[in-house]
Amino acid sequence: MSSLSDGWHHIAAVGHDSQTDFYIDATLKGTADYKSDTDIRTLGNYIGGNQNWGKFDELKVWNKALSEDEISQEYAAGRSCDGAQPCYSGPVAEYRMENFPWNGADNEVRDSGSGESHGKAANRGSGSLPTQTTPSGGKVCRAGVFTRVDASNGGYLDLGDPADGDLDPGTDPWTVSAWIKWDGSSGENIIYNKENLYEARVSGGYVNYAWQPYWYWVGGTSFPVTADTWAYVTTVYDGHEQILYKDGVRVYSRPQTGAIGTNSSKLLIGARGSASPRNFFGGMIDEVKIYNRALADNEIKADMEEARDCSADTVVITTTSLPDGTINSSYSYTLEATGGTTPYGWELVSSGIPGLSIVPNTGELHGTTDVCAGDYNITVKVTDAGSRTDERTLSLTVVNGTLTITPSAPQTFNCTTSTFYQDFSVSGPRLGALTNWAITWLGSDPGGFEVVSTGDATAKFRKIGTSTAGTGYQFKLAANDSVCNDNTMDSAYSGNWYTLNVSGDGTDKPYYVGMVGEWHMDECAWDGTADEVSDTSGTNAHGESHNMGPGDDVNRSIGKVCYSAAFNLDTVTDQYVTLGHEAFQNLDDFSLSLWFRIEKLSSTGNSLFSGASSTNANTMLAYLNSAGTSLSTYVNGPNTGRFNLTSVVPGGVADGLWHHLVWTRSGGTEIVYLDTNPISDSNGNSNTDPVTLSDGGAIIGQEQDSVGGGFDVNQVFHGWIDEIMVYDKVLTQTDVNNLYSLTHECVGTCYEDAIAEYRMDEDSWTIDTPCVGDSIGSYTGTARGHAAIKTDDPGDPDDTHLCNCGRFSNNDSYVEITGLPVSITDGDKTTVCFWMKWDGNTSDMPIGWGSKYDLYFWHDSGTGEDCLGFNTACGDVFGVSGAEVLKDSWHHIAAVFTNKAESKNQLYIDGVLQPVDLLNSSPCEKPVSSTFYISGWDTGTSYKYDGLIDELRIYTRGLSASEVADDMNQTHSCPGGP
Repeated sequence: MSSLSDGWHHIAAVGHDSQTDFYIDATLKGTADYKSDTDIRTLGNYIGGNQNWGKFDELKVWNKALSEDEISQEYAAGRSCDGAQPCYSGPVAEYRMENFPWNGADNEVRDSGSGESHGKAANRGSGSLPTQTTPSGGKVCRAGVFTRVDASNGGYLDLGDPADGDLDPGTDPWTVSAWIKWDGSSGENIIYNKENLYEARVSGGYVNYAWQPYWYWVGGTSFPVTADTWAYVTTVYDGHEQILYKDGVRVYSRPQTGAIGTNSSKLLIGARGSASPRNFFGGMIDEVKIYNRALADNEIKADMEEARDCSADTVVITTTSLPDGTINSSYSYTLEATGGTTPYGWELVSSGIPGLSIVPNTGELHGTTDVCAGDYNITVKVTDAGSRTDERTLSLTVVNGTLTITPSAPQTFNCTTSTFYQDFSVSGPRLGALTNWAITWLGSDPGGFEVVSTGDATAKFRKIGTSTAGTGYQFKLAANDSVCNDNTMDSAYSGNWYTLNVSGDGTDKPYYVGMVGEWHMDECAWDGTADEVSDTSGTNAHGESHNMGPGDDVNRSIGKVCYSAAFNLDTVTDQYVTLGHEAFQNLDDFSLSLWFRIEKLSSTGNSLFSGASSTNANTMLAYLNSAGTSLSTYVNGPNTGRFNLTSVVPGGVADGLWHHLVWTRSGGTEIVYLDTNPISDSNGNSNTDPVTLSDGGAIIGQEQDSVGGGFDVNQVFHGWIDEIMVYDKVLTQTDVNNLYSLTHECVGTCYEDAIAEYRMDEDSWTIDTPCVGDSIGSYTGTARGHAAIKTDDPGDPDDTHLCNCGRFSNNDSYVEITGLPVSITDGDKTTVCFWMKWDGNTSDMPIGWGSKYDLYFWHDSGTGEDCLGFNTACGDVFGVSGAEVLKDSWHHIAAVFTNKAESKNQLYIDGVLQPVDLLNSSPCEKPVSSTFYISGWDTGTSYKYDGLIDELRIYTRGLSASEVADDMNQTHSCPGGP
């Protein structure tokens, strides 16, 4: 028998007759005249002591003599290895070079093995990134194309050093294989390299390798390669020897023991050296596979012969980066893929941004970037019609947007009152409410200003104390997102600052300093909903109404400032409002301020404010006596104060007028201010304990004998209460004076503008034609008789009020207006405001409705006084006497008509509510009508007005006292002039 060369050989011993034939690699090599009839007892060790060093595989025993054909079949036999067995595990890393294209993005070079050791394309110096062939341009589908400029410039694949150690052999056996197509570049062309662990190269036309634990180039000339020709390179280490295979055939081996080991070097394909890649490969590389075991010869050949269907290219996600998103904003970007068979199906595998989703059939990544600024991983997966998939993790950077404040800088604000404020709103992307509002002054700080949040994206810059008068103060505002702290608003981001000028009363301290509760009662509708009565102090002590609804709105509209609370009018006795008890906690010194107007008095008492706790029903009580001439107060039980109101209002406060009340306690000493006038306590009792009310225990409209109940019908308040304020301090006389004159804008859908406005600024009127213009609507009036325009005369400035005006004379002058959309429902209100200069003739009607419901000048022969009041054609006058003082001068009149309820009408003269009374006869109770007359109540000659009228407006609702004042103060430019 000839000696065996290194490598695997097939041995067959066939015993027959009295001899044994020996076959090596299916070729008969010799015969021995001997045949053993005993059992096979050993493998690799003769019982006599001789040993065999090497490997055995596929041992088979037959109880017959095989023929030469059968031996040849055994020699050529093969089978697949059972991949389900751990010893036949697949590659720990496999780089098919299919993920198209490469752009240098993380994880773009995909590992199809079990370890997910993804990498990226890279380059150094003047080298370019590796590219990829067409779908069938590689050895198996696509291949990586590597361009070598020289040893120091070229492209490569950076597979990193995964933390899980999948690319480190450690003590494991190891196999690395790859298809290469060297382009003939000179020098050392590295195929793969994990520095100081394992590598392979093409150098001088030969493939060599260097693997620990023997870190030297070996292989010599055993593996020649031809330029531009594919070759399959495999290196195996099984713990006993290192073996080099060319195209699946063993061409070189050397004995070796020990472990390859681990290190922190990156695995590179097409270059060597983690820190400074060099010795770049020129040509193509494909199908790089790494196993943590030694592959058998047949497995190497199976890998080499592996093929895939390239007619339908492997589907690849081609999107390598995502555009930035903006915090909490809409986002849309369509991902792209190539290869495979369409249609594609898209899946969002994982997302660091909860608000994003993907459209399965288009790949549109869309939704809201509902996260703070930062970098977030988005993993997407695409599946083609052939169930081929690709998966890619992309980074989406979310950035802060621009938070823009309105009004924006530069802007100048003039603070001329102690209640100065400026509202600001912020628009722009954010996740949370804006908090930490702050003022920064550029230079001098005038003092006495703050900025407070009024909503998620709104704030109020306002007075909070005394200020130094001056001009040119500069400031900016800043705030930040409560969820994303680095998402900030800076009003001076463009370099511009606000300017503030402080003068006059703007230096004073504002009324709301020390305020713990403020209820304007201005809401357009109440129905008992929790927190419907808003506290604007910042304490959030909101309240709610009880037993009130839409039917009460008509009476609530005629408040002191905008809407008010209207309690228990006519025969009602069960209405009240609960205020938030949060404003009444641990009050030592305190002040309570409110406006009230009485419709009628209860028989034993009239509760203005009732505050109860779980231990005392009279913890904080203020009520009027049955005559409306005295006010009593209770604090923590006892009657601590009694105040004579007739010292200010001789007839008492049940006069149908608005009265302002302030109750203060300072160290047990109480003072009451009525209409700014201080009244001393005549009771002499006191209480100094803190005041704390229970939940549900702060009530207006009723007097409680237990928390939230125990009401007495004889102590009900009948009338209106408005503008309630409570302070945890004692108000001064100056403070009280400021509160008395305090007003504010009415805001809400119920505060409708006038439906018609007659400025009477025309150059002239043409009689019996629609020529009296409606400045805000389409209800043009028709001038009749001698009605005419009185033009403005610079030499006689008192003759007109504002620009031109209307002149009415000769007992036949009037303006007729038809089609007005006023309500005639019982109890509804209509307000007419106008300026007049009356000639002094009685039996004149400045205004009237076609229903014979009017405003009338009447002379009371019994008293000798002229009167002005409402009239319903029944000899009645509901109004005021002493009207002769109105003669020959301009006065503002506001008349609030109530349908079929003359006694509920209101009359304002020069913005002041008048104490109206029935002066003559009884009314017939009529509604207003759609026809309105300026002068008289019909087309006849009776009751026509003599004098001037200007700036007449009609409102389809009752106006509050503050709105009447606003109407009185309205102005405008004159036609053709400033």
